[in-house]
Amino acid sequence: MSETAPFLFTRVHPPALSPGDHALRGLLQAVRRVPRPLLAAVLERDPETDPVAHLVRRLPNLPTNALRGRRLPVSAWETTVAGQRLRLYHPAGELPRSLLVLVPGTPIADYPLRFLAFHAHAQVLVTPSNLMVDDAVTLIRWVTSHTRQLGVDPARIALGGEGAGADLVAAVSLALRSDERRPALQVLLGPRTVPERGADLSGVPTTYVASAGTEAQRAPARRYAEAAREAGVQVTAIEHADLPRDYLPYAGLGGRFLEASRHAAYAVRNAML
Repeated sequence: MSETAPFLFTRVHPPALSPGDHALRGLLQAVRRVPRPLLAAVLERDPETDPVAHLVRRLPNLPTNALRGRRLPVSAWETTVAGQRLRLYHPAGELPRSLLVLVPGTPIADYPLRFLAFHAHAQVLVTPSNLMVDDAVTLIRWVTSHTRQLGVDPARIALGGEGAGADLVAAVSLALRSDERRPALQVLLGPRTVPERGADLSGVPTTYVASAGTEAQRAPARRYAEAAREAGVQVTAIEHADLPRDYLPYAGLGGRFLEASRHAAYAVRNAML
């Protein structure tokens, strides 16, 4: 049974496996058995100088169909809006009425995005990782003005960011807080920047903020959560001290990476009910 293409989008098919992918798939199975603290330490190393870190960081870029036991009934589409190349993921079948616009800090491979769409039971619209604040504001306003064409409930739009993308999302939420049509939820995964002392965060959406890594790496998320609560914003904050700072791209490794990513997906799902 064929699906109807979403507004302006064309289908994306998973890439075929290369011989190198088959080799990496065997390594993936071995890496999943590595103790989490050791794996987290490897991922914090510089991949430019550490060959092991370089190899492990390649694993999330395996095509989705290389991740044994990780196939999900999720459709993928792509389009260009306002000069930005976008990719859309959603559970196969009828389009969900909720939408998460995700700004990654660095390019994220296929599987974690399918995973988010499936477990959030939402459309996930993925932007380029080098998006600027003004471009992101323009894109969100385009989304909120085309909800009927996108099949989205205007009250069920979330804006999320990972890594440096979380900092951008926090800035975009401030820029949009006086708009009549704006996201109902922001999802900040591992923000890097601490809010300025005395910053007024009133009017930003309900917030889910998660952090991982060292104590110092988790501090910005904690400070943001405190400042948002002081401004009267409803906040859910969670820390994953046993994972590296950027855990979402590694959801395909399973274990706690998968669990933490699922927690974020469920936060979106529950908020969009």
